[in-house]
Amino acid sequence: MKSESYQNIGKNIRQRMTDLNLTQQDLADKLHVSRQTVGSWVRTSDPVIPKSDDLPAIASVLRTTVGWLYSGVTVPNWIVKEKMFDEEHMYTRLKAYAISEHLNQFGRALSYAKKEHAGVLRKPSLYTEKTPPYIIHPLMMACHAHALGIHDDEVLASIMLHDVCEDCGVKPEELPFSKEIQEIVTLLTKDPTRKNEEGYTAKYYGALMLNPKSAIIKALDRCNNVSTMAGILPYREIGCLHQRDRRIRLSAL
Repeated sequence: MKSESYQNIGKNIRQRMTDLNLTQQDLADKLHVSRQTVGSWVRTSDPVIPKSDDLPAIASVLRTTVGWLYSGVTVPNWIVKEKMFDEEHMYTRLKAYAISEHLNQFGRALSYAKKEHAGVLRKPSLYTEKTPPYIIHPLMMACHAHALGIHDDEVLASIMLHDVCEDCGVKPEELPFSKEIQEIVTLLTKDPTRKNEEGYTAKYYGALMLNPKSAIIKALDRCNNVSTMAGILPYREIGCLHQRDRRIRLSAL
């Protein structure tokens, strides 16, 4: 006998199709299956349960989660609450750390990054309640770094500045900070004219590996991106990115 949670999968797929105005053929085309297969999932009497390996792709196309397909709960219980990672809350807390620990460049970098990223938004996600301002990203990274015991002035300042050059049109050498910070940000900043150049990505990561501070920041950057990317990329694309990055890391060794 099928459990109630499994029985609900078909009903929840049908509900999301209605919400997104998708026909059975639309969903079939997106998943590269037959319309009859989709029909067997969503029929009201004795529906067929999709294979567990197919659920992530189904959830991605329906802009939801595997958990929602089972439960029908609109918002995951572990949603990143606004009050937990609120911009002003993080900014104020980090400013207090900068003052109490005499991290002068970090304190200035907080203000500088906030000004440069003003009005810039990140991509929306299933796990944030609204489209967040871009400054949330470096603020979260700085909070995580400090919580991990990283209290280095240059590292924390560079975290706040690591995307300023790529996103705000500022050259690393124009940053009003120390030469070491300029060098770290230079290593973290990809050259837009060389992004598609063969071998460039491997060289980029290879250079990062030679500078411990830039390597730490890149690791924090990737961890934060992965933790907040759910719902933005299709399931298959996330898998492709993982395999691509693994190949790049291996080739740089």
